[in-house]
Amino acid sequence: MRHLLALAHHPDTPEAEREAAFARAGALTLKYEIAEADLNHDHDRPAEQIVLYDHPVTGRGGHGRERAWALGTVAQGMGCETAFLNNDSSNRIRRVRIVGPASTIENLKILLPAVLVQMEGSATKTARAHAAKLPGWLTPRERNRDYWQWLISAGPI
Repeated sequence: MRHLLALAHHPDTPEAEREAAFARAGALTLKYEIAEADLNHDHDRPAEQIVLYDHPVTGRGGHGRERAWALGTVAQGMGCETAFLNNDSSNRIRRVRIVGPASTIENLKILLPAVLVQMEGSATKTARAHAAKLPGWLTPRERNRDYWQWLISAGPI
């Protein structure tokens, strides 16, 4: 397959031979169900290891669930799969379980705390500004209920 594709893409290959190489490569791809990733993988080098990482998220202020969801969205955006452990409405520590390539996980270990700091700062500022515009007769609980919505929406763009 690699030889056929190299022949088909080589600039010195005559047009008829190029078409024949592409046709044969296409037929082999269908017959043996060969994926493009299989062709691009360097078999001399081991594939990158897939790892599991549990990122702790605080429940401080009762908004831990929303924090975890936001960080899980960032991890998914980086191509990882996520799940949540103990992600309820309590104030206890919960975890975002992230599965992905080792290099991506290493990057997320640096990125997620930075995203959380940015998200918290932006959400706090925006929620306070929003709460200042609310009628004075609302209870503190009613004012606070908007905070989690701001926490999710004020995350990184």
